[in-house]
Amino acid sequence: MIRRLFQGGSESFPSTLNDLREGSHCLALYRSENGDIIGSGGIKKPSAVRKGNIFSRARSLYSPEEFEMEIGWIHSPQGEEGEAILDSIVGGLIEYAGSTKLYCITLSDDMRLIPVLKDHRFRKAGTEIPSSRGDHSFNLYVRE
Repeated sequence: MIRRLFQGGSESFPSTLNDLREGSHCLALYRSENGDIIGSGGIKKPSAVRKGNIFSRARSLYSPEEFEMEIGWIHSPQGEEGEAILDSIVGGLIEYAGSTKLYCITLSDDMRLIPVLKDHRFRKAGTEIPSSRGDHSFNLYVRE
């Protein structure tokens, strides 16, 4: 089920629910009325090296040390229902994090997630980050 939920994403992802749970500090799962997992998101505590690399590649003026946690693995179905699920997941992760500063990396052309991040007071923090494959790019968003 988890692989199907994440299929089509560009981010590397765990293949089982246990792997996803173990890789996150907090995991948010959104279930349909029949119990299927149809949305997800997580809070990760990345290493200083990973954070430094991301903030450096984005040429961000923010210091990576200011941001303890990253939100990611944010997925939902397409359509209006999926957008509401994204909003619910992002809001829940922010609530869990409390006053902790957060960052998020998203595809530069993710026209579903970017507006949700902006609605939750995330802002773009640097220039586009080209993928290592060169077929897409990412943006860094921060929430203070």
